[in-house]
Amino acid sequence: MHRKSLGLLFLFLALFASQSCEDATPPVSEGREPHTPTPYEIEIPPSFAAQPVYLNPDNPMTEEGILLGRHLFYDPILSGDSTMSCATCHKQELAFGSDKPVETGIHGDVGTRNAMPLFNMIFWDKFSWDAAQTTLEQQHIEPVRNPIEMAADWNIVEQRLVEQPDYVDMYWQAFNDTVVTRDLTTKALAQFIRSITAFDSDWERASRGDPTILLPDEALDGHQLYLDHLTSSCLHCHAVPGNLTDFVFRNNGLDGPDDIYGFEDPGLGGVTGNPADYGKFKTPSLINIAVTGPYMHDGRFETLEEVMEFYNENVQESPNLDSAAETDFIEQGGGLFLDQAEIDALLAFLEAQTDHVMLTNPAYSNPFED
Repeated sequence: MHRKSLGLLFLFLALFASQSCEDATPPVSEGREPHTPTPYEIEIPPSFAAQPVYLNPDNPMTEEGILLGRHLFYDPILSGDSTMSCATCHKQELAFGSDKPVETGIHGDVGTRNAMPLFNMIFWDKFSWDAAQTTLEQQHIEPVRNPIEMAADWNIVEQRLVEQPDYVDMYWQAFNDTVVTRDLTTKALAQFIRSITAFDSDWERASRGDPTILLPDEALDGHQLYLDHLTSSCLHCHAVPGNLTDFVFRNNGLDGPDDIYGFEDPGLGGVTGNPADYGKFKTPSLINIAVTGPYMHDGRFETLEEVMEFYNENVQESPNLDSAAETDFIEQGGGLFLDQAEIDALLAFLEAQTDHVMLTNPAYSNPFED
């Protein structure tokens, strides 16, 4: 055959093969009309309004995105062996925290830190106990691929998801895209987590004048003690009102190493590399604190009573100890030295910070059990 004719034949065959592939595997978005997902806005009560809100302009919250994120949060398909979901370690009835000091991954590996509760994340711009991530989108990458947690390959997770027609449709509804990626997956998870708010504790509802809430006198006494005792020691780290935290990372005197590098867990210092940050951890909110034990970054305290005992007389003088702790505890002999009645009053005040509405809200529950 003539060389020119042979070239034309190859060109014809290539075009035919290309057309055949297109006919055999049409784009999954074919026939779908682009649409505008439904915007979702969070109504923030006055007591929280003075605090900055951190949303991602590259990931606007929508009803469809939140719904997708909710499904992904509860689906074990994100783990290496499809046995563990985000909800395995972050349970709604525990304010999306854990009742274990530390959790165990799919291969039986034990973690080193307590699983933090997940609510009111819109007020934070640093995440994890050590501020390792600065967005919720970043935050959701690590647990999935971490070998001692969910131990999955993100490429495999993407493939699993795209093989589920329902998920492909949900990605389209949320993002006008049927190409399932890690980026879109973490965006959806972040939207769901941002939607989880705790604005309806008994204390908050009573403060807003809800006539159905009657706070016990002991809780009111605990509030006064919280405000007044020893120049407001609690307020130095857990500001009132709103989230009951100042969002600062601190060394609160849990341990007293011989030198600045002696901390078993360096905390913030492990992220920044700054020796002055060793032993510093996130100051958690006191909202829902009654249901989020065990406590501290390593879950060392099983109960709030143990936490109170620590602050009462066991605060350690250590490198990088927070200046407020130095003033309030060490300079006064190592603690608050509250009597039992005062401890009980403070515990009653903390119990009133529980948001039972959030703990049972169907919008946050397992969609596979609806």
